[in-house]
Amino acid sequence: GRKAAWRALENSLPVLRDGVQARFLFLPDGEDPDTLVRQEGQQAFEQRLSKATPLADFMLHHLAEPLDLSTADGCARLSEQAKPLMGKIEEGVFKDLLLNQLSKMIGLSSKKLQQHIPRNQPQQAAPQRRQAVLPKHQVSITPARLAIAMLLQFPELAQQCEIPQPLLTSSLPGLPLLVQLHNTIIQTATTSPCVLVERWRDTENAAIINKLIQWEIPKSDKDTQKLTLQDALNNLLKKHRDTRLEALLNKSRTTELSADEKTQISELYALKIS
Repeated sequence: GRKAAWRALENSLPVLRDGVQARFLFLPDGEDPDTLVRQEGQQAFEQRLSKATPLADFMLHHLAEPLDLSTADGCARLSEQAKPLMGKIEEGVFKDLLLNQLSKMIGLSSKKLQQHIPRNQPQQAAPQRRQAVLPKHQVSITPARLAIAMLLQFPELAQQCEIPQPLLTSSLPGLPLLVQLHNTIIQTATTSPCVLVERWRDTENAAIINKLIQWEIPKSDKDTQKLTLQDALNNLLKKHRDTRLEALLNKSRTTELSADEKTQISELYALKIS
């Protein structure tokens, strides 16, 4: 509903940046993207997505709905309510355009309005490191977390990078969430990080999702983003194979292996040295 959408908007403002598009799609009561895709088909759902409300429109219209903008009081109240929200947005073109849209609604120039909007204070530049991601919060970097962060912040990568078959049923930490996230993006065709954050709100994975969406991934082109995700998946596949090989070798010390298990060991050894 609209209350949930407003919560999603408030949560998404700090992670918005130029190039990230956020829209709001209101579904029929009792429905979610998965059920609608099954009922209507992918094409019909994509048509719904094309008509989704842009974040700027939803935010300003939601704030303005109970106000009378034909009066000075109504315009002033809209400005006051919008100020703390806009202060959370990173400086850039998107914030400038939103500011311009608000100025037109209340009849005040963008320049004057900007004087009353708090600036988002950028994080101090961290020293350069060789690792691919610089976390805002103290969360250790693992291939699974890196892959999840890449998909959260750049959902379009899910269409370009498949998860290797052995990982779909792997018990490695983080793999169930990674597979679920990848499948959700593919099935719903979402390109909005904000939608993904809201989807996992109030779930057992909400905390890690909120941390990974805020990881500071260095700016790069689309090819580099794809390579970063692919490298993380390859590292996960290697770890899965090593873990499986170790488990089979440990088992062989106490129990006779089946023919299939012996074949697996041979194949895993061949992959390890290739």
